Amino acid sequence: MTVEEQIEDDEYRSPQEIARRAIVLTALIKVVFGEDQNRVFDWLKSENLWEELSPYELDFTKNTKDERACINISWRSEALVSLLWSINKIVALPALNEQVDFVHMSKAIPCFMKSTSDFIQKCQLRNECEIEDEYEKVFDAHWKVRDARLHKKAKPKDIDSGIVMERHHGFNYVIGYCGLPWDEITTDT
Repeated sequence: MTVEEQIEDDEYRSPQEIARRAIVLTALIKVVFGEDQNRVFDWLKSENLWEELSPYELDFTKNTKDERACINISWRSEALVSLLWSINKIVALPALNEQVDFVHMSKAIPCFMKSTSDFIQKCQLRNECEIEDEYEKVFDAHWKVRDARLHKKAKPKDIDSGIVMERHHGFNYVIGYCGLPWDEITTDT
């Protein structure tokens, strides 16, 4: 199945759904980087976003000191960049070997610790053709990394495997890949 055929079978998530997911990810990553967890969690609840947390994320909220969980959550900033780009909150995607600057990127969500309703309601999905073009670039890059690993070839120098996997995850969420919820999204190539 080609990338185009896959996207045709999936149903894009609404920009509002993507915005809620982006806010939740931003909040959790900010906790990892030292934001007061009780304050952040209370804010998510007050904004009716607590229900947006995935089962894995809910487990994380019960043990925010778990080093492995913190690393996993912080890596989601690479998926977050795909979400924010898809709803026109950042202009360009960083290169696939360039980690995002989370502090800078999180400014794309000015509603952090404030009312989120305007931000969510005003979000608009980028043109689907643009999304599909970027999705295909990420998909192809992920395939190159996997192909190199499977065939014991040199890893492409212009692609970081962790970055491309997370961006692929983010784009699969945007396009509604197989209708899967956040924790269950796969990054098939």
